[in-house]
Amino acid sequence: MGGDYFTLTFYQLLEQQIPVEIEQESLRDLTEIITDIIQANAVIDWIEKEDVKREMRKKLKKQLRASSVPNKQVEQVARQLMELGEVHYKS
Repeated sequence: MGGDYFTLTFYQLLEQQIPVEIEQESLRDLTEIITDIIQANAVIDWIEKEDVKREMRKKLKKQLRASSVPNKQVEQVARQLMELGEVHYKS
């Protein structure tokens, strides 16, 4: 995982929200994938574009489910990731 501050904040959020059964290495990989998804979709004015946000949420949820995040937590974690993305990746 890169040492950049934004990536660290996403890692910390995931670490707090995801069950301890997920290994630290897997958590680092998930953080990298999550930040890549957000960066790839953070087009100009993406915060005001509901279609872009909807697509980003969909991709985040899919990745969270694939990473063994319990279904009951996926929605909440995705929402928090989106909020963090809006703060750190304003375009």
